[in-house]
Amino acid sequence: ITLTYHDGSQVTMGYYELQSKFPEAEAELSLDNNSLEGIGKRTAKLKFYGLEEDFTVNVIDNPVDRISVVTTKPLIEGYRGDHYDLTFDGGVIITVYYKDGRTFSGTVDEMNDLFYAYPQEEYKEVVIGKNVKKYTFLDKTCDVEFEMVRDTNPVVSIDAKVRDNGVIYKNQDSPYRAWYGYNHLIDVTLTYKDGTKLTGTIDQVNEQLDKKMKVVTQVWVDDDQWMNEWGLGAHEAFVTYKDLRTPIEVQVVENPYVKATISNEDNLTVVMEKKDGQIETYKAKRYVASGSYGDNWNVQGYLETDKGILPIETKFAGGLRKDYTNIFYMFVNGIKSNSLENCKWMEQQTITKAYGDVPSITVNNSAQELREFVLVEKDYENGNADAVNAWLEISNKEGNISEEEQKLLNEATNEMDGYQNGVVVDLTVYKQFSNSVDSIEKETVPNLNGKISITMQVPEEVLALTTDPSTIKMVRIHNGETQVLPCVYDAQTKTITFETDRFSTYAMAYQTPTASDASPQTGDGNRMFVYFLLCAASLIVLAVGKKKEF
Repeated sequence: ITLTYHDGSQVTMGYYELQSKFPEAEAELSLDNNSLEGIGKRTAKLKFYGLEEDFTVNVIDNPVDRISVVTTKPLIEGYRGDHYDLTFDGGVIITVYYKDGRTFSGTVDEMNDLFYAYPQEEYKEVVIGKNVKKYTFLDKTCDVEFEMVRDTNPVVSIDAKVRDNGVIYKNQDSPYRAWYGYNHLIDVTLTYKDGTKLTGTIDQVNEQLDKKMKVVTQVWVDDDQWMNEWGLGAHEAFVTYKDLRTPIEVQVVENPYVKATISNEDNLTVVMEKKDGQIETYKAKRYVASGSYGDNWNVQGYLETDKGILPIETKFAGGLRKDYTNIFYMFVNGIKSNSLENCKWMEQQTITKAYGDVPSITVNNSAQELREFVLVEKDYENGNADAVNAWLEISNKEGNISEEEQKLLNEATNEMDGYQNGVVVDLTVYKQFSNSVDSIEKETVPNLNGKISITMQVPEEVLALTTDPSTIKMVRIHNGETQVLPCVYDAQTKTITFETDRFSTYAMAYQTPTASDASPQTGDGNRMFVYFLLCAASLIVLAVGKKKEF
């Protein structure tokens, strides 16, 4: 749709963007008789701000022969009460078979990106065990077999509380944007049947639940109010987990910000301007994604900065295969920013995730390279290659390492003269053929098709225990075998960089000061005696050589 203004300027946008930017205009799009029956040229009409425009569309015969649908994970009993949605609770992959032999496979979001249509599923009661539902898409119907299972350790209660000073900013232009950045302000405690508890912010709890492939926690507003209709003041909302929910009180206040500017300065800098002219500058330290990665949806999350947390929502370039370096725009505290190109920091933050107290880590390859390294021949055959996401996760493994791995690790460092084991972590690469983090399970990728470069921060405690950080190495344990990987140390950033194509347990090995001092220790007497004998022999050979020479 191209809009022409009185001053002669023009702007072009899609219909949904038009609705979003001019909600008060109530743009209306219609087909001549609102029916797709009949083949050939048809007339459509757009009404907008009292203007009308007719244009022609072409209705063709349905080229789709049939569809098939499979679920990617079982449903868990109790989630959302008695209603189960395969699309989100079980995750589905839809395959569309064309009459000319072509096929397309993908998630619901991917199908919507291609066809601008969502599938419909039959509503019926489900039972523990095997079930069958009818699925309809593109006017074709098929049966879907799926399984529902009991949660072996269900959550028996949920508690939630909004942190002190936690508020939502009212934003007239985009009234509900700031809601997506609210999860980090709500503390949640899930109590399990065995008495164990999972505690943290909603985002932190989601991370742990997602890592265990459980259903994620969600925040739902009061059924009687939509969040984009909330006025100023207090409102009741609910935090839910499966069929449990607890109320919270949400405060909505005036948005004090009027402008947001993002730049590549110091990785990523955000400048926020208030209504009173006050300027706030934030240096981003870490980005946490907490929402959909789909082409139709922006990526929600927040920035950890030098001055606290900023809730953001980012639109990246690239369609299904996103270009995380180029940002169309970013909503910060509900305010839309400028575009930003070549933001390498944002890309690296998006393709890495950290769990627990671990060193910061960076993948030095692009998101595109990482995607290509995780693909196998089957992915190309299934038509999934263009819709894959890939990322690296690091988690703390100290205390969780198996006896066999610990034995292998000790054997490896014992063979390295004077080395000790430092931090032990798990490095895992995942891939996901999905546009929504909730719609399909992620797959581990133990081996890549090529090596990636990884930069890891060296902990201060390791730097304090070694006199020469340049001697630090990474010990990898993979499939019962150990390998010592050389590292390059950067004294300015206090980081090491290494290359690898296999992912499992890694340990940072460092030399202790006593190793370089070469001072004798218990049990080293024989080696020292041999060393002195070799020195004496060298002197004798040298003397004999000199005598012959004279």
